[in-house]
Amino acid sequence: MIVRFVLFKQNFTNRQGLYSLLLERYCLQNGLQLHIKIMCKEVLCSTIPVVLSATSKFNFNQTTMKKILLVLLSVITLSAGATIHNVEVGGNQQITPYFLPQNLNILEGDEIIWTWVSGQHNLETTSAPDPFDSGSHTAPFTWSKIFTVPGTYDYECSLFNHASTQFGTIIVGTNNVQEIQPRLSVEFTLFPNPANDFVILEKTCICQTDIHIYDLTGKMILSFKNIADLTKRIDINTLTSGIYFVELNANGNISRKRLIVK
Repeated sequence: MIVRFVLFKQNFTNRQGLYSLLLERYCLQNGLQLHIKIMCKEVLCSTIPVVLSATSKFNFNQTTMKKILLVLLSVITLSAGATIHNVEVGGNQQITPYFLPQNLNILEGDEIIWTWVSGQHNLETTSAPDPFDSGSHTAPFTWSKIFTVPGTYDYECSLFNHASTQFGTIIVGTNNVQEIQPRLSVEFTLFPNPANDFVILEKTCICQTDIHIYDLTGKMILSFKNIADLTKRIDINTLTSGIYFVELNANGNISRKRLIVK
């Protein structure tokens, strides 16, 4: 039998190293194979040290070790359904910077792996319940994060002028079945983008929605109420050149996209 532990510890200290060695010794004594993987800056930073420090000094007997094994195995079992998502990071002087896909809907505990395929980029949250910053890197490079805090994460590449096209949104849902509520899908597209005189908004849900356009200061510039059509033409010839945010609201379910006006 193989026992695999994934220990999440922001600062894996010597004491936690001793714990892992003791777990390994227990598994060897009982004919088990132990695989331990250390992950940084993630979910179990406090849970495992608390569980282990509850034991008396370093006096681990078989009963104690079995309890620790059962606790850790139960934690790992709860996260067994986690999904890995991949995002391509690209763009340079010849190619418009981008994230592909631009938007993701994931669940608490899921992991996203970003892969740099061209150019120099970073990942930096502009609004998030658990902010992240990948630092600046040049392709080829990969960076990943396990999302443990539900909520909406807006992020961008803040290098050079990439943020005008290289931005995205991650919506992290909860794994608690009792808290899951039916949600409308309010995904939409904008074209052309960048735009001059008008932009076409095309939504995916057959529902009434409100459309709001904000400038970078958060001021609402345009607003349209109770739009039932799947396609809406929006005249923007009164807007000055710059970056705006288009928000689609369907009974509290909100989706946003960036609009560039030339």
